[in-house]
Amino acid sequence: MRITRRAFLYSLQPSVRAAGPSSATRLLVQIDDVSPSYPRGAAVLSKQQAIVAALGPGDRFTDIELGGPFTPDRVKIQCFMPVAPPLLFETVRRPRDLVANQQRIESIWRRVDEQRKLVAEFLSKPRHIQGPTPLFETLEYVSRQMRTSDVAQKRLVIFSDLVHDNTGRISGYPPAEIHPAFDGITVLALFVPWKSDFHNREGAWRKWFLASGARDFAMLDSAQSQVAPVLAPTSVPRVLRQRF
Repeated sequence: MRITRRAFLYSLQPSVRAAGPSSATRLLVQIDDVSPSYPRGAAVLSKQQAIVAALGPGDRFTDIELGGPFTPDRVKIQCFMPVAPPLLFETVRRPRDLVANQQRIESIWRRVDEQRKLVAEFLSKPRHIQGPTPLFETLEYVSRQMRTSDVAQKRLVIFSDLVHDNTGRISGYPPAEIHPAFDGITVLALFVPWKSDFHNREGAWRKWFLASGARDFAMLDSAQSQVAPVLAPTSVPRVLRQRF
């Protein structure tokens, strides 16, 4: 399986909506700024790799490049991790059934590991640095795409300086004329360069996202971003535990 310019890593589609560790409950969308104005460095890549390492069965991950005229081709990765069916976690009466379930969960995890490796390899490769920076258009697109997802837990992680620079308009503040819907989505803007107006911009963006329905918003500088938790490790176990 190879990641191309626009990569779709599909495996098992979610077919159940049950509670518990086997459910497809997490969607993480990552906006990845590759414009000349944003200093993508080792710290950014390390945080992105940590996010990928936290993905597990049932999780969904999307990477969207911010840089150059916006088109849907800026979506570089759409990854649907294989789902672990709920029946694998049910109590069984026979040891051989537990063995069979363990073999299935190991098979699912092998595919998850393969997909995580592919995503991590893609993110670690040099990106084509290009402008302009259509931040507003990208946020509109992301809000529409995330709104259609039935996943319970949604996170938007923005690796950018949060400066829109497109069609002659440059702004580090949110657009008053655009009102996308981020209902129930937790939004994090990471590695935002520190400038004298950082707190003013943070307040403006927070007000804008919360007014758009976001569950929460945080805008963090480099030092804060390096220690901030973004995505908890998956709750799906690799080893099934049951006593007879």
